[in-house]
Amino acid sequence: MQDPPAYNISVNHDFYQPHRTLNPARFSAARLPFVESERVSYDLPYALSPAHRRELVLGAGGGTDTEVAVLNGAEHVDAVEIDPMLVSLSKRFNPSGIYKNPKVTGHIDDARAYLRRAQGGYDMVLFGWLDSQALFSSMSNLRLDGSIYTVESVRAAWNLLNAQGTLSLSFMAGMTGWLGN
Repeated sequence: MQDPPAYNISVNHDFYQPHRTLNPARFSAARLPFVESERVSYDLPYALSPAHRRELVLGAGGGTDTEVAVLNGAEHVDAVEIDPMLVSLSKRFNPSGIYKNPKVTGHIDDARAYLRRAQGGYDMVLFGWLDSQALFSSMSNLRLDGSIYTVESVRAAWNLLNAQGTLSLSFMAGMTGWLGN
């Protein structure tokens, strides 16, 4: 389908993440500029990385980071997502079909736990958005992502890279000024 639809996942009435394809071949000339502008931040690690055949995506969500990995030449992607519903929704509705791609192995698991068990040798380890826009509750300043964006997790990810590997960390501060400042 040309110009496939995108949809947003909301949790407790708040935007959580989009599910869509970012494959430029799927879009008409009229929609292509939008897709290309969306792809810029996803493509940056690949422009800086010498190799990215074997990748690990932590916080794979609906599969956007994973799809971009495959579009950039990854031969195998381990896509780790803690929420089975996000993967289920993506498998059912996401026009990218990324979780059905034979180059992708999905893992329903906590990123920290996966880092402890993973075999090394990755060309790239990519931290996706990993709930970085969410607070534990509206009555707290404890963020859900505080358990993955730690020195220990970054060291564990670094240790899974091969000698020429690249570590990519994405983080979103959202609209809250106290964190973004």
